Amino acid sequence: LKEFGAQGVTVEPARREQGRWNRLFLRVADSMYCRARFSRTLDINYERSRRLSGSWWRRHVVLPFLKGISYLLPCRRLFLRLVRWKNLALCPDRVYNGVFDKHRPDLAVATGIFANDDTGVLKQAIRRGVPCMAMTPSWDNLTSRTILAVRPARLIVWNDIVRDQAVRLHAVPARDIDVCGGPQFDMYFRREGIVPREDFLRKIGAAPARKLLTYTTGSPFSMPDEPEVVEALI
Repeated sequence: LKEFGAQGVTVEPARREQGRWNRLFLRVADSMYCRARFSRTLDINYERSRRLSGSWWRRHVVLPFLKGISYLLPCRRLFLRLVRWKNLALCPDRVYNGVFDKHRPDLAVATGIFANDDTGVLKQAIRRGVPCMAMTPSWDNLTSRTILAVRPARLIVWNDIVRDQAVRLHAVPARDIDVCGGPQFDMYFRREGIVPREDFLRKIGAAPARKLLTYTTGSPFSMPDEPEVVEALI
């Protein structure tokens, strides 16, 4: 944690807490929302999950049933409001109580909007009346992910296209959205903290005169055959 240490900076470990019934509720809500063909990407993901499912019952009964129910969804905005109200009122994430009691923040910022550790912070802030904001870490999050179960007071998006997706697919008011680009890429333009190539290679024990091949890994879910890919490259 030394690399994050600085005056006025305190590092706290991320915490995840999601009860069994909350997981079940969000899974059903996600399934209904994704099957409603609000996004072509989500429709493709449904077909993929159905075909890859190892359970006959899930593939031929559960998933088609949820997809059928999704066509009976009421107004999308009403459905989202009900899900978000239930998520806040009936499924509190108490795991961040101590952190908020200790630091008493004036503003809570989340670098994502779907992961449990991000939504836990946002839920705690909303219940305590602390202003909160979150960002979409990728350009495709709002069309390829599932339901936005927690809505921050301010949402940061990359561009006008993503802003329109937040309004259309997730019922986020346009007045609560700020178009700011991709903040995680600012360092490449500012060139702050970037180590010269020769210094970096010497630090990892590589010869500066030789070429360096890097490979960015994925998750076991999206890239289950990745170890074989790495072995083939080596």
